[in-house]
Order: sequence, then C-alpha cells, then structure tokens
Amino acid sequence: MAFITGTSFRFYANTGGATPVYTALSCEGEVSINITNTTTDTTSKCDTWDTNEIVHSGWTVSGSGYYNDGDAGVDIIVDSIMGRSQLLIQVKTADAKTFSGTVSFTDFTFDASHDGVVNFSFSATGDSTLTFA
Repeated sequence: MAFITGTSFRFYANTGGATPVYTALSCEGEVSINITNTTTDTTSKCDTWDTNEIVHSGWTVSGSGYYNDGDAGVDIIVDSIMGRSQLLIQVKTADAKTFSGTVSFTDFTFDASHDGVVNFSFSATGDSTLTFA
C-alpha cells in the first residue's frame, strides 16, 4: 500500500471566470473536505433493526497556509467572500482524482504577528453537487 503525503492533496480556485482556469494556492499548508449525509428514520413496526434513508447530502471545504504577496488563488477567495459570490473550486489528489464543486465562502482570516509571516485560513460550504472523478 502506497501512502500519499499532504503535499499531493491540493486546493485550486477558478481564477478564469466563465472559462475555468484553476490556480493552486501558492503556499497552502492544509486543506480538508467534509462530506455529510443526513438520514431520516424509516424503521417500521415490523423491523427488528433500525432502518434509515439518506434524504440529502452536503459538503464543506476548509484550508490554511502562508500568504504569498500576489497569490491569485488567495486573491480570488478574498474577492469571492467580499463580493458574496460563489466560486468553482477543485481539490486534486496525487493520483489525479478531483473533487469539484461550487462553494460560498463563509469565513476568511488573515493572521499576522509582529515579527511572523502572514497566515490565512478559509471555510466554505458547498452550493452544488460535489463530484469526484
């Protein structure tokens, strides 16, 4: 079994508008995708085991890193959250698998100490089906 490292799991933001051009965050430190299913109880009086049915699904993505001046990926995230607009994103794995979907950014933070580097972090909620291919 071959394990992949986190450097092979990257976040990309569409910086090309209607014709997607995906740009990686230049100094990304981490990225995370969370996929959830909400279920409803479908157990009947005849069942001996609980039964459930998935009624809807959702997903979120979050990440952080060091801000590199002129980072087009970070800039488009800031533009998206400030403009309250959705953004098409991808997260790619080492073996060329890709998560894709549209998100609304719910949180973006720049953090800078007196003598440290500038960090950023973000959170977003999926606004469409998350695809994986």
